[in-house]
Amino acid sequence: MKVDPASAWVSYLTVNGQEVAFDTPRCALAAWRGSGKISGARFREYYSQELISADRIRFVAGSDVIGPMGPELVPVGLDNAARFARDHNGAPPKTAEEALQEAAP
Repeated sequence: MKVDPASAWVSYLTVNGQEVAFDTPRCALAAWRGSGKISGARFREYYSQELISADRIRFVAGSDVIGPMGPELVPVGLDNAARFARDHNGAPPKTAEEALQEAAP
């Protein structure tokens, strides 16, 4: 599947030194969950639309913001994650590690 690098939902994992694009954060996290060889991850932050490393992002599930493939884990910067969850009726924000430990959607 061709991934549009300008997409508001594009996400990247670094696998064996190569950056691999994914169409949504949910797809990237599913791939990360299935592989132990990820050395980095970047997600397009909801508000700024900048690509931000996974350690500076929180993921909000169950919000009223829908991705291109349906319900999505919305990547939001640390300072805005709780507000986003509250404003968009989402679940409490989770780190990438917490999101990875949950059952695959």
